[in-house]
Amino acid sequence: VEVVCSVDYLEELNKNSKKNRGYIFEELTANLFGAVLDEKPNTSFRDGGDFYIDDVAYQAKYMNATYTNEATMQRMMAR
Repeated sequence: VEVVCSVDYLEELNKNSKKNRGYIFEELTANLFGAVLDEKPNTSFRDGGDFYIDDVAYQAKYMNATYTNEATMQRMMAR
């Protein structure tokens, strides 16, 4: 488990940004792991990750994010 940042820190960044909390969290997480952010930040989780490490897509979710269930994940992997 890695701590990305405190909630207070993220909220402070959000106050001074035009980006939403979720995207800011994705940026922080990607930076922590030396990842490459997706060039299309609004890509559906079905079509790609938020960031990539060694060509593997990863999703980062902040509070109140939309999640999916295992059945949907299995259908996506079968594509």
